[in-house]
Amino acid sequence: MYKVFFNKVLIELAHPEELSGKNAQRISGDENLYEMILQARRKRQNVLRLVSNDFDQMILWFRSHFKKVKAAGGLVLNDEGKVLLIHRRGKWDLPKGKLEAGEKKKAAAVREVEEETGVGELSIERKFGKTYHIFFRNKVPCLKETHWYLMRSSYKGELVPQTEEDIEQVKWVKRAKLHKLKSESYDSLHPLFDELHGLED
Repeated sequence: MYKVFFNKVLIELAHPEELSGKNAQRISGDENLYEMILQARRKRQNVLRLVSNDFDQMILWFRSHFKKVKAAGGLVLNDEGKVLLIHRRGKWDLPKGKLEAGEKKKAAAVREVEEETGVGELSIERKFGKTYHIFFRNKVPCLKETHWYLMRSSYKGELVPQTEEDIEQVKWVKRAKLHKLKSESYDSLHPLFDELHGLED
C-alpha cells in the first residue's frame, strides 16, 4: 500500500484485496486526480482510497500529476532516549530537507539535522521508512518523498533553531509525550511518532 498525505486527506493506493470491504474507487488511468481530491475535501472525507489490479501502473498514473521532490531527515535520540523535535509554523516537526544535487540520502539527512537544530555527533543506526505528502510551490503540485533515518547522538551542547527556515524552537522530548503532540504535528508524522514511542532504549 502507498500512503500520501495532503492537508487533512490521506490518499491510499492499493491492490483491491488490501482494501476489501472498504469504500474505494477503482482507477483506470483516465480519472482526474485533482477533482477526486477536491471532492473528498468537499465531503470532508479523511481518506481517499484508490485501487487497481495493475498497482504499478496506478502509481505511475498518480506520480505523473506531480513534480517529484526528494528529501531526507532524522529521528534523533539522545543518551536519555529523548527525541529531537523542531517547532515551525505552529507545528511540531522532525528535522528534514531536500537533497542537494548529487547528494546521498544519508548525507542529506545528517546535514539537515545539523543545520536545522545545531545538534552534532550524529550516527545513523538504520533506515526508518518513507513518508509522502503533497504540497504546492509557485502553484506547481509537488509530491515530496522523505527518507527517514533513526539516529543517535551524545550531543549535549546548545540547540540552535535555523531561523531562516522559520524554525522557532528545538527541543528534546520524552518519547512518552509524543502522543500528546500529535494534535500539534503533521498527520504524516503520526506513524513515525507511534513507532518511536514503542522503541526500546
